[in-house]
Amino acid sequence: MNLARLKFLGIYLVVICSLQICLYIALSIVSEKNLWLFYFDPRIGIFFLETVFRGAEQIVPGIFRWFSVVWILALGVFMLSGRPLVKTYIASEIILALPSLLFSLVVVIGNLSPAHGFSVGELFYPIVIMVAFSIIPLGLAFWLLWSSRFKGEVKIFE
Repeated sequence: MNLARLKFLGIYLVVICSLQICLYIALSIVSEKNLWLFYFDPRIGIFFLETVFRGAEQIVPGIFRWFSVVWILALGVFMLSGRPLVKTYIASEIILALPSLLFSLVVVIGNLSPAHGFSVGELFYPIVIMVAFSIIPLGLAFWLLWSSRFKGEVKIFE
């Protein structure tokens, strides 16, 4: 496995997790006029799952959103130190991004009006954030796995 690419993925994960932590801190201390920040939550699907389970909308990040950022941050730090946890990252990211993908699909299929909840027009920022925080790093991870398998590099996963 290419160590430089592994470290690049680790750096990318640490940077996006740092941004996500800053967002969660801001959401924790936010006033009513800044509630729009939740549009930039990479785990917006988990936010809505937490809302459904609790029965009330809660902008302050819950335990599952905090866990997700700490978990991905830890994987990024491990990759920076040279530990090839790419498969673990791929599985984790797919599991953590699935609620956001499902949320987006429900909004598109249901085409909720702005008066009754999330509308399709409001999906622009969450989709851009999902691309930057989930799709791009997943693509990097898959590329890292693929390139190590076909270029005759040492397989340190298996």
